[in-house]
Amino acid sequence: MYKALFRKTYSQLTTEKQLHITGLGEQPIQEGDVSKLYEIVRARFEQILPTVTHTNLTANEMEAALGGNIEARAIVNRLWEMGVQPVTRATA
Repeated sequence: MYKALFRKTYSQLTTEKQLHITGLGEQPIQEGDVSKLYEIVRARFEQILPTVTHTNLTANEMEAALGGNIEARAIVNRLWEMGVQPVTRATA
């Protein structure tokens, strides 16, 4: 998932009219990629560009999956501020 995302240039990722990120936090991510992801999300947030994420994780789960550090928290906070709607999980 992250390899496909980072195949695009920083310029492409920060200027696309709408960026889709599927499976965020569902696969392990390298520390350096967390920094890249933070820079992309921050730039899009500041430019008020839509970023669509597809995940079944809660904010806390996503933060932990992204490393649980300050950058992970900032990524999740920015995404939630941009309008991420949590998925309601079915209970058995």
